[in-house]
Amino acid sequence: MEKIVRVVAYGGMLMLAVLLGGCASAPSFVKARGTSRQDACVKNMRMVDSAKEQWALDQRKVKGDAVDINQVNTYVNKAGLTPTCPSGGKYEYKRIGEDPECSVHGTLRKALLVVASTGCRTNSHTTMVKSDDLVGWYKLPNRHYRTREITPGPGTLIPVFKRTGIYYSVCRGMEVPLKACPEGLEWGLLPSSMKGTKIGLDGASHEPYIIIEDAAAQYEGDYSTSGEKQFMTKIDKPSWLLDPTTRPPRTNEDFIGYYLPVWFSVYRWVVIKNGDKYRLEAQIAGKDGWKSEDRETADLVPLPDRLGFTWGGKKGNCIVYNRDCNRFEYVLGEDGPRMPLVRVDASLPVGTGAVSSPVGIGIPSWH
Repeated sequence: MEKIVRVVAYGGMLMLAVLLGGCASAPSFVKARGTSRQDACVKNMRMVDSAKEQWALDQRKVKGDAVDINQVNTYVNKAGLTPTCPSGGKYEYKRIGEDPECSVHGTLRKALLVVASTGCRTNSHTTMVKSDDLVGWYKLPNRHYRTREITPGPGTLIPVFKRTGIYYSVCRGMEVPLKACPEGLEWGLLPSSMKGTKIGLDGASHEPYIIIEDAAAQYEGDYSTSGEKQFMTKIDKPSWLLDPTTRPPRTNEDFIGYYLPVWFSVYRWVVIKNGDKYRLEAQIAGKDGWKSEDRETADLVPLPDRLGFTWGGKKGNCIVYNRDCNRFEYVLGEDGPRMPLVRVDASLPVGTGAVSSPVGIGIPSWH
């Protein structure tokens, strides 16, 4: 009882008492009460952190930008209110890219470190997966569609990267934004049949995994992989990828040439000019070289306000040069996902670099 009296009488020395005596020295009900409060506070700060990232994605904010607490709170809960710390602490949301902070338990990361340093552990449901921890390259192995056993083959590579404060992965050649969620990151491009797709770290094994949700998928028989946690292996960035960075064009004439999608190597696009008309020709890689795809061939119309072209007359679809990334890219719709393009020599054969890459790249999808 002596230790309990000291803790009550000298509340300011609580941390010192825990560090000196260890968690095991305190009665179980005291430890449980402190841990449950810490857990609840960590959960609150995780919600705030995820809400900040989603708000930043929607508002096009970048690391270091100040947050609008009232707006962020609409992502935290339906009531739009700041969470309440069970220990009476006050929350500071901080700037984009910084951990939220509690006046009692400290920053989100510090709160978890304090618990770990004293030998205590939060419940599994409070395990924090920081979005930055998921940045990298992953290999998803081939699996039998029904038994789900791993089968021989190169598998699929799935990148996760961060640019100007926003997380991305790849699907069918397009760079798709991701948003923070308790598990890690989830599909952020909406509306989409891929809504609910998540990338995270398993709470028990800490292995990376992906859950692929594809409402447009057509499965064999009555079998579905919806909700299945498919484990991946983290790998180094492939050395055979081609670099899309290149000098900016000075006129639309500089767009004339051959392009390869960085993440979708089965196509090659050719921008040509006949007289004063520009045209786009799509070619597909085959065993005997490149073959034209008539259905993907279209006229190009110069953009009125900048260099580049609209794609086949479709509103918003265009081929432009991105000066922030120093690359050519195809943009799907107004402010839609982007497909980076590599400027290549016409003589580059199938099987070189990103052309017919040895393994598929991007989150697998049906459509």
